[in-house]
Amino acid sequence: MTEIRTIATHDCNFHADDVFAIAILKLLYPDAAIVRTRDPELLKKADLRVDVGFSYDPKKGDFDHHQAGGAAKRANGIEYAACGLIWKHFGPLLVKPIVHRKLDERLAQFIDAEDLGAVTYDKKIPPTTMADVIRMFNPLWNEQSPNPDANFLEAVEFAQAFLARSIAFIESEEAASAIVRETLKNSKRKDYIVLEIYVPWKEVLVNESEAKYVIYPSPDKSDWAVYAIPINRSSFTARKPLPKEWGGKKDADLAKVTGVPDAIFCHANLFIAKAISKAGAEKLAQLAIERN
Repeated sequence: MTEIRTIATHDCNFHADDVFAIAILKLLYPDAAIVRTRDPELLKKADLRVDVGFSYDPKKGDFDHHQAGGAAKRANGIEYAACGLIWKHFGPLLVKPIVHRKLDERLAQFIDAEDLGAVTYDKKIPPTTMADVIRMFNPLWNEQSPNPDANFLEAVEFAQAFLARSIAFIESEEAASAIVRETLKNSKRKDYIVLEIYVPWKEVLVNESEAKYVIYPSPDKSDWAVYAIPINRSSFTARKPLPKEWGGKKDADLAKVTGVPDAIFCHANLFIAKAISKAGAEKLAQLAIERN
């Protein structure tokens, strides 16, 4: 594709799909000018046309989804809107494949689905979605905006910051997963895993291990936690909860019932306990595993 100097999108009210599409492109082409118009002559002059123009033809720089037949669907059936189309074609220029896939699954798909009316909520008071957040940047009915395009650019700046942070977050997750996988591979015990530093561990230990507990230090290593691994990433149900008699106890009371001198806390819901030392935390895990 030739150098991207001008990007066109529609004028008037904006939505999450066009705002995030432009934000993605601005991460790649920060000096590109943004033109908001529906004028066919001005659209022709742009290098890219996003969410406008009634055509999806990447070779010609057209990324709209409003035409008859839309702009194709993902394998899971979710149709592409402007955000997804731009992420599909330009995201790989920004991030590695695993990050590209995850950001589509976590963000772009939902933006596209809501733009196309595929997301519904049963609750009388629906949650605030990213579409709602971006919608708030539009001039309100009871306020005068001397330059609506300025509102759009403000929304794009927000979306750029959100995208950049989302990418950094997913990249951080992937780096953490590599550490956890290496620890799991080298661990002598498989019923509990000891991490020498805290990193996000759920994706690996829930999906790739049968461990009952994970042990890790607080950031300043002032204490060590024993966490009961849940049955899935979003569940609070543990594979093996901590012993009932530990629940809600702390300090001397917990030390007495466990026999671990530096045990300092156990949550009433039996998913986490703490000790001052790594050895103490390991002893708590071993005791919990031995219990029926």
